[in-house]
Order: sequence, then C-alpha cells, then structure tokens
Amino acid sequence: MQKCWLKIIPKLLGESGLNLLIIFAWIAVFSFLAIFRYVCFYEAESHFIYIDGTKLVRPYSSFEGPSFQEIDLGILFLSGLIGGFLLKDFEKVLFGLIKAGFLSFLTDVVYASFFIWFALGFKEFAAVNFFIALEWTVFYAVLNFVRILPMGLIPLFLGAIITCFVLA
Repeated sequence: MQKCWLKIIPKLLGESGLNLLIIFAWIAVFSFLAIFRYVCFYEAESHFIYIDGTKLVRPYSSFEGPSFQEIDLGILFLSGLIGGFLLKDFEKVLFGLIKAGFLSFLTDVVYASFFIWFALGFKEFAAVNFFIALEWTVFYAVLNFVRILPMGLIPLFLGAIITCFVLA
C-alpha cells in the first residue's frame, strides 16, 4: 500500500522544520498572488494619465486598487487546508498565520516600493528631494497592500482553522 506524501513530510523534516516550511510556503503563495494582482492592476491602460503627451501613472487611488480574484482566494484556501493538515495544532496555525501575514505584507511592500520607484517613475522626483520621494513611494506601497491583506488572509485562515478543527 502506498503512503500519502502529506504524512511522510513531517517525519522527514521534524517539527520545527515543518513549521518553517509551511510558514514560508504561505508567505510565498500569498506574496506571489498579491504581487501578480498588483502588477496586473497597474499595467492596465486605464491607470495611465496623459499630460502634454507624457504618460504618467497614479501610484494609488482611493476608489480602486488591486484585489484578489476568486481563483486566488481558492488557492489561498487550499494552501490553508494543506498547511492546517500538516500542522494540526491550533496554536501553531494561529501564530504561523500571524508570522506569514506580517512577512508577506513586508515582502509585498518592498516589491511595490521598487515597482513604484522604477516602473512608475517616482525616481524622477528624487531630483527635487530624495527623502520625500522615498517616503511617498513607501507610503503608496503600504496603502496599496493594506487593502489587499485582510481579503487574502481570511481564506488562508479559514482553510487552516477548518482543517485543525476537523482533525482535532
């Protein structure tokens, strides 16, 4: 009889190695999906402003922004189910999700800061005042991902918690 590969992984890695693997997997999945939606959102033609023939991009809008689609939420829910199945302990899942949420938010903000600075052209404002341009770049990056973070963590959390309660 063939063994399930999900039951073999904890024996190979040990408890602490498994916790780290799941947290980094959650960070990778969440960050990849958030960055993908962010780039797709800002590459749409509707976000460009043309002033005197120059193409400019708004780095933040209060009424629209990047968001997850249904397939992304399903992927996050599935990764939560798999991570909850491997961790099995509610305390490990809860603290792992807090760590994964914080580190993925940090990863997304760093990527968005570079994207706003280089791809959207905020480095041109550095000639006037470097520190103010850098401050606004990071501020816009944080604003863009503050609104996407809760919507992505909810299915991840629900999948992990449902699996923990089913296995308990």
